[in-house]
Amino acid sequence: MHFGRFRSNVTARQALRHIVTHGWPGSVIEMLKIIDPLTNPTAYGASAASTAGR
Repeated sequence: MHFGRFRSNVTARQALRHIVTHGWPGSVIEMLKIIDPLTNPTAYGASAASTAGR
């Protein structure tokens, strides 16, 4: 089991919590590329309301 905590720049009340899992065979490394879009959605053209983490 792997655990990672990644913070966004929005308030805790605005942030959405996520549990991200991978299948077999797979690795947590495959999930690393989605961390930045989830914690910094405005850099990818999404609204701050879709931000994860905090």
